[in-house]
Amino acid sequence: MASASTPTSSAPSPPQTVDLFTVPVPQLTQLKNQLTQELSQLTSSFAQLRGAQAKFRDCITTVRDGIASKKESW
Repeated sequence: MASASTPTSSAPSPPQTVDLFTVPVPQLTQLKNQLTQELSQLTSSFAQLRGAQAKFRDCITTVRDGIASKKESW
């Protein structure tokens, strides 16, 4: 059974602020490394997506050319 204090809406909570001068350097370094890795993964995924998009456009062109050549031969 759900608790009465469980929120029923999925509204995002307000952002929390953190004083970076109070965070230990090793933790900041770990965060930097994590963000660098995530950025690298996103960059790679974006490049793969762009490649797939280009292949999809080539497929569309090939299909259109094939349809056009069949219409010409009729």
